[in-house]
Amino acid sequence: MALLAPAAVCAGDWSSSGSFDVKETTEIRESLASAPASSQVGWNFATRESEWVALDAFERSRPGKQRPTPATFRLPSGSDVEQLFALIAFAEAPGGRYDAIHHGAKVKPGKKPSQMTLAEIYTWIDRTPGQPHAIGNFQIIPSTLLNLQKRLGLSDGTRFSRETQNRMAALLISDAGYQKFAAGRMSRSKFMDNLARIWAGLPLVSGRSAYHGYAGNRATITRAFYSEQMERIFGTGKAWTAAASQAPRTRALSAGWTGLGQ
Repeated sequence: MALLAPAAVCAGDWSSSGSFDVKETTEIRESLASAPASSQVGWNFATRESEWVALDAFERSRPGKQRPTPATFRLPSGSDVEQLFALIAFAEAPGGRYDAIHHGAKVKPGKKPSQMTLAEIYTWIDRTPGQPHAIGNFQIIPSTLLNLQKRLGLSDGTRFSRETQNRMAALLISDAGYQKFAAGRMSRSKFMDNLARIWAGLPLVSGRSAYHGYAGNRATITRAFYSEQMERIFGTGKAWTAAASQAPRTRALSAGWTGLGQ
């Protein structure tokens, strides 16, 4: 259940995750900025935020017992963000994927993470103090999980499914400056550093994790490998941006921004 031996990332794992382009990421942020606070969220945010934010450094402890093996990585087909999902997951949860639990969690929840509701995850966190709780394909830590739930207006009963995890990751990628990067207003190196400040397994330009040394933390992939894969995903210049804007969208935005990342 924790991070297992590195396994190749298969394209089939990503084939149903949907499109996620520049226009859609803009709609996420604009919708969140204008939407009233959700009345569906019932968890005690005030209490949990103050408690869990204080534990962020500990919760960002080293993602895995051993580094994933670069040779096992396979870039899937699909949109650029689907491919970026795969790269992030390779650095954070190469074996467990959507049911990954931090290797340092000695007491596991009674269900696979993708079958748990957010409330069930919070109950597990509360009942198991003193151990890491990073969970899922993107190894989301408690304070971030709570923040994303609030921002996306998800109820406590929402299942931490593949779709929910992808939506959360999509919003974090948007936070890292995806729109600016896609529009050519942010360098690839800067975007990579921003992502590395969200996911500890990704290295900064220095080659180290942004949280290097916190609870044994270190980057799980090298900057050279990270850069190589980002170039494969996004290309070397601005040509990919123009090409992406002209390409037909793989799925119409029929259900509004709340369906993104699926």
